[in-house]
Amino acid sequence: MTHRNHSFAILLNKPMRTDQPVVFTHIPKTAGSSINRAAENVVGIANCAIISNIPIDDRLTFLKNCLESRKKYIGGHFRYFDAQCFFDEANFVVSLRDPIERILSTYFMFLRNNSDAEKYKEDIRGSGFEKFYKDFFIRRKMDNLCCKFICNEADRKRAADIIYDKYSLVWSSDSTDAAWPMIFYALTSRKDRIPPLTKKNTAPIASTDREFYLGSRPKHYHTFLNKSCLDMIIDTNREDIELYQWFLDIAKKD
Repeated sequence: MTHRNHSFAILLNKPMRTDQPVVFTHIPKTAGSSINRAAENVVGIANCAIISNIPIDDRLTFLKNCLESRKKYIGGHFRYFDAQCFFDEANFVVSLRDPIERILSTYFMFLRNNSDAEKYKEDIRGSGFEKFYKDFFIRRKMDNLCCKFICNEADRKRAADIIYDKYSLVWSSDSTDAAWPMIFYALTSRKDRIPPLTKKNTAPIASTDREFYLGSRPKHYHTFLNKSCLDMIIDTNREDIELYQWFLDIAKKD
């Protein structure tokens, strides 16, 4: 089952099972927080477990506790192989996003939320972004992050194989509203009275560069950066870019 309109795409690989938990591999900046909030509202905080970025040992302890306490919904910034250690049977779900948009979204979030971001605010379309990208993506090995969340390495083919074989539901970040009813069914066994997701990105379109670190966003992500910075993203994230295109293509075929 698929839907696609430009970057609107959903791939339902296998039926969502109401007798198994939903395990959401939440890759950062893929519009996953709205799914987490909605799941909490539907089944209650006691039946959900959600985490952000924590060390590997803590992630494994968290997931082990989720299994033992029989949580209905588990979501967070853990990787597939973390969860697979404990959940042989589960509704594994994941949201993918255009890598350039996801990286720029991370950049804008950092600019508006961090007091030490001043050195990255000068020439935000060029040298400011380049400094940020090298400090926070290259140095911390956060390039090709979608592939790494799925298969622990920058390997598009292996990530695609795992997605196709192990994941029940995959959607593009633009398709979160359409993916939610399938998750809702797995959590509740209901296909009616589906509560809407809370509004996601309400940030206004920026008209000046200063507005980007006050909460605004570009009208077109792909034309925001200068050419050298855009090429830098493409050159260092080819596996993620190919994975995302593979997903759009296979969703269209199915």
